[in-house]
Amino acid sequence: MKLMPFAIILLTLVSIMVEADNSDEISILVGVGTYHFSKDPEHNNRNDIIGLLTNNWFITRYTNSHKGESWGFGYTIGNWQVQPTQKYPVTLKSRIWAGAATGYGDRLKLHWGPFTMALIPEFATEIRLTDHWATGLSSLYIWTEQGGVLVNGVQLKYRF
Repeated sequence: MKLMPFAIILLTLVSIMVEADNSDEISILVGVGTYHFSKDPEHNNRNDIIGLLTNNWFITRYTNSHKGESWGFGYTIGNWQVQPTQKYPVTLKSRIWAGAATGYGDRLKLHWGPFTMALIPEFATEIRLTDHWATGLSSLYIWTEQGGVLVNGVQLKYRF
């Protein structure tokens, strides 16, 4: 179980060798739940995430693990996608984000002043609804000293 964060990061880094299509797009992300690997009963598993993603940037507002307000922001440093078949409008995606968040203070070791730094692998499925609209599910893994957090959300995307 302790190797899981490293395995996820390694798989993400290997997958970014194939670059994804970066056409102009904007997405709204709504969180649907959080899973803490530490099983600490004090951790909040309802994240209330609302976020905005554009091409390679994101900004989010959410309730963190300690029930405080946090803001996250970051930039994608690698992405990959594959559409298994042209018959169905489903795309599998993977990205790795370099980001920072507020609201944690010195609770986590990767803090620098008011910011906590992270490399965040994301795995997602996307279903194309029309030429411009798509929806999908995302799971992001955020490493912590206690084993990490899996954050899940739903996206609604508009592609220009």
